[in-house]
Amino acid sequence: MFATVDWLSAFPNHVLKPLSSDCSDHCPLLLHHHVYNGAKQRFKFEPYWIKLPGYMEVVAAAWASTPIGADPFRILDHKLRNVAKALRSWSNSKLSNIRMQLAMAREVILCLDGEQERRPLDSWEFNLHRALKRQVLGLASLSRTIARQRSRILFLAEGDANTKFYHLQACHRNRHNHIDSIISDGSQLINDREMEDALYNHYVVVEAALQFEVS
Repeated sequence: MFATVDWLSAFPNHVLKPLSSDCSDHCPLLLHHHVYNGAKQRFKFEPYWIKLPGYMEVVAAAWASTPIGADPFRILDHKLRNVAKALRSWSNSKLSNIRMQLAMAREVILCLDGEQERRPLDSWEFNLHRALKRQVLGLASLSRTIARQRSRILFLAEGDANTKFYHLQACHRNRHNHIDSIISDGSQLINDREMEDALYNHYVVVEAALQFEVS
């Protein structure tokens, strides 16, 4: 299948599947749009988090929480969910919205540039202007790093980053990482809850078999 960049940007959550070829040498293709509508937003770990101060403390505090009376699978699930929630909250408070911060800093710099054309800036204005320029450089570099890490296209230099290109690559990875159905006991499951229960029950049976062998 061939598609333009604009089409891929308009339909990032599409899935293309081959159908039965029947008696022909060729098989038809089925194109699904918006296959992830209604699904829960997945947690995405950002590699740059480990470089920020306070990361290990957040993970350690969240991992220490243990529910009482739960089986090992539920305990692990609780810990992972708790860490994900804590990291997401910590990241939001630490970085907030990068694009918004960039826009606000650039707007203030533009106002100070205009004032500098009409009069000499006061010392506090000059210091603010210089500090905002440093902040913009740091935020812009962080934004490009995030886009590059999410796309995993690491063969380009950071200065050559194209955010739209990286975004398309990240969407392509998400489509391949998505599990749209599984086969359990001869039946095809497509509902998220049904797939979760099937996987959980499978590993419960495996654990019981291992315990029986050990005993």
